[in-house]
Amino acid sequence: MKISLNWLQSYVDLTGISADEISRAITFLGFEVEQVIRTGAPQLNNVVVGEILTRGKHPNADKLSVCTVDVGPAHGGVRTIVCGAPNCDVGHRVPVALPGAIMPGNFEIKLSKIRGQESQGMMCSAKELTISEESAGLLLLDGRPELGTPINNVLPPGDTVFDIEITPNRPDCLSHLGIARELAAWFKKDLAYPAVTFTPAAATAARPDLLASVRVESPEDCPLYTATVITGVKIAPSPAWLQERLRAVGLRPINNVVDISNYVLHEYGQPTHAFDAKKIAGSRLTVRLAAEGEKLVTLDAKERILNDRMLVIADATKPLVIAGIMGGENSGVDETTTDLVLEAAVFKRQSVRATSRKLGLASDSSYRFERGVDPHSLEEAAHRAIDLILEIAGGQVAGSTQRIGSEAPWEREIVVTPGFINEKLGFAIPEADMKAALESLELAIVREEPTETRGPAWTVSVPSWRDDLDRPIDLVEEVLRVYGTEKIPVSTILSPGLIADDDPIVLFNRHIADAFVGQGFHECVNYTLRSAQEIRPWLPAT
Repeated sequence: MKISLNWLQSYVDLTGISADEISRAITFLGFEVEQVIRTGAPQLNNVVVGEILTRGKHPNADKLSVCTVDVGPAHGGVRTIVCGAPNCDVGHRVPVALPGAIMPGNFEIKLSKIRGQESQGMMCSAKELTISEESAGLLLLDGRPELGTPINNVLPPGDTVFDIEITPNRPDCLSHLGIARELAAWFKKDLAYPAVTFTPAAATAARPDLLASVRVESPEDCPLYTATVITGVKIAPSPAWLQERLRAVGLRPINNVVDISNYVLHEYGQPTHAFDAKKIAGSRLTVRLAAEGEKLVTLDAKERILNDRMLVIADATKPLVIAGIMGGENSGVDETTTDLVLEAAVFKRQSVRATSRKLGLASDSSYRFERGVDPHSLEEAAHRAIDLILEIAGGQVAGSTQRIGSEAPWEREIVVTPGFINEKLGFAIPEADMKAALESLELAIVREEPTETRGPAWTVSVPSWRDDLDRPIDLVEEVLRVYGTEKIPVSTILSPGLIADDDPIVLFNRHIADAFVGQGFHECVNYTLRSAQEIRPWLPAT
């Protein structure tokens, strides 16, 4: 999973903390950083803003143009540059690499002749500047920056992206908020949640002509389903900040509504889906099992043949979505969409996993549903998506959200004592540090009662997104993760030797080994090799 540092900064202030420090923190918190990717243009000298003044056909090459480009008086004024890009049209302001510039890949720009025509520099594409893989043409600069301005002063700052392997027991960290929560605890920083302002009271009159009813026929596979109607939206490209954040995590921007759905998924870890309301036949949605052999063309333009164990979201006549995995071509938002139905739901992880494997179809949504989403955070994530849609795409919410099912009641408390924590760790941590570690992870100590021997007994309230915590030993791990495993003191390892002939387990294993060898098996005993330097502290003095 890719996590953007610029995006993380929205929730926790990591200013002044290097990417290496953050990567180390993520590792010590229990996750594997597979790769650290730095995006954006490198620092380039002699690459400046220029404007194309004229464009003419190259006399000796059909696919080349000869352009005059003004790079400002400080850099020699007007220059002649040969260009093969299809969009080198008059009036565009573009990056221009002047002679002497060293481009990515250690490629130096020089005065040259191209098919007999002198070229005094090179106009650049986004790919040549290593800020994008797109190479369809020149990078066209917005806002008409001043001629001669160094390109590094014009392009948006780069980003640092952490590619993290999240363990299966931590679905709460399959989001930027989840990782921000962990880093806030490690660096002892405040965590700022997104401001969610939408309230149901803000809705206008209901629109039963767009969505009259929602029915869930398989509640064991879909314990909670919500649908909200939003009218009067305008589909358009997303704002630059939203596109940049999606590109940073490897997603291609599509349009504002689809991008918002993807954004909230990567922000909260809660998938949502937007239907075009006019494509819902009969103005009703049904969460049901597919009919055997029923077909659906998904958004990847492939026809999927379903069976009667696969959950779908359907209208009055046909399936629209493979639940929790991917939408269909016949229900998605496009440039003609004006009214939406926004879905936010919880699907049974085993059902999503089985369907995904059977169809050979995986998605960002299925990845999260398979591991489990927090039903108690669903409403907040849905309201966040609504806020962004109203802000970016316009429109208004029509009627109240239709809600089928409910989240299971959540109240989990674990009792633990400082004495138990220190006993299991094998070394002492101050009580104040234990409390600080737990509270930094939003594991609130709600009650404190005395005990006779182990100090106070703490009753710790576990938030709903931490379904992996249910025993006192789990809290020991949480304390140690935040306190720092690197602080475990060095100690002598005591390994008492046992007389093999007196130990019944050794005798039993030996008899079993003899029996297998007698049947023709070969026994292999592997020894762990250690360096002399590593074991020297435990070697007897000579």
